[in-house]
Amino acid sequence: MAKLYFKFGAMGCSKTAQALITKFNYEERGMKVLFMKPSVDNRDGATIVKSRIGLTSEAVTVAPTQNLYALYKERYSNCNVIIVDECQ
Repeated sequence: MAKLYFKFGAMGCSKTAQALITKFNYEERGMKVLFMKPSVDNRDGATIVKSRIGLTSEAVTVAPTQNLYALYKERYSNCNVIIVDECQ
């Protein structure tokens, strides 16, 4: 059975940094991670997630009207973990 963890907090409380550290830890164990962010978040580039402390990673952008399940089934069904930064 899959698990869902939802982390939230005020601006500047290291949510993105913790997500990037979590991604790194899963990849160190040999797991495939799908890191996603909304397409409206383009402050660091269309496909880049960057924390205030300088951690960065590539990310798949998702449009508001996009079907996430279809995207997963078509292109990312081999991933072990999905991390979403800035879900709204």
